[in-house]
Amino acid sequence: MTPIRFIAVVIFPVALTLCLGLGAWNGVNLYRQVTAHMGSLSSPTKKLIRYQFTVKNKRRAFARDISINLFAPIIDYPMQRLATLNGPQGYEKTTDAISNQTLIYKMDQLASYEARNITINAELTMLPLASITIDPKLWLKNEKYIEVDSPEVREVAKLFENIPFERQPKAVFDWLTQHLQPSDYIKEEKGAVWALGNKTGDCTEYTYAYVAILRKLGISAIPLGGFVASRPATVISGVDYHNWALFHDGRHWRLADPLNGVFDQQEEEYVAFRILSESENAELLGRSRFSVDNENVVIEMQ
Repeated sequence: MTPIRFIAVVIFPVALTLCLGLGAWNGVNLYRQVTAHMGSLSSPTKKLIRYQFTVKNKRRAFARDISINLFAPIIDYPMQRLATLNGPQGYEKTTDAISNQTLIYKMDQLASYEARNITINAELTMLPLASITIDPKLWLKNEKYIEVDSPEVREVAKLFENIPFERQPKAVFDWLTQHLQPSDYIKEEKGAVWALGNKTGDCTEYTYAYVAILRKLGISAIPLGGFVASRPATVISGVDYHNWALFHDGRHWRLADPLNGVFDQQEEEYVAFRILSESENAELLGRSRFSVDNENVVIEMQ
């Protein structure tokens, strides 16, 4: 047998078989990795959260009959369920039409310059890719800070009208991260139009701009406020408060955090405390995190 015939008849088939075998093995490995990742996304995980407030009387005179309102994790929304909540003894809870929850705590009095700490513990079950629990049709409207019908939002949305529906959320996400520059913390909410006009903003403005553009394209989107908690047990701080969004892909709600560059991943790390929207039944805190009804008493989140 000639060398060329030997290569063609013997070596080549063996090499082809090995390559196909390795390819199949790599394919099996890839399949296992993907299915393992999807399994982890679909599996519920437990998360423990602790946070604390300090309430202080700033005057010499006693402060009496004090009512304090504090935010808490959302009870039930597409990616989390609140299992237990432990707060100060005697507190009451109220929940609005969109699942925002407020704890109401009464103090009879605070002595001269007295300060007290209020600690809240919550246990949550994180459920990425959970079944829909919020009607997407409710999250297409124009509202405060989410100026869907404004010329500014309409002009940007036109850039994505000819892109297939399933690709629009990522395309808008990429556009925002390229055309807006992160700013320092802005105390007052500015909204989508301000962010697009000034080409800057903090996490709040990035979120409002993203939500407004998606809604203009007919994609349901929800602005959220809360905390990124990567560990199973986390003590959260007021300075870590963050805003991000959910969008609906036709089957599930997906996560997008334009400021941090997180798209459709790490869902189990985002603990939602507030849906940033106008509630149907005048929820006590609205978009705020805490309040107190006595001008001589101050409250801050630690």
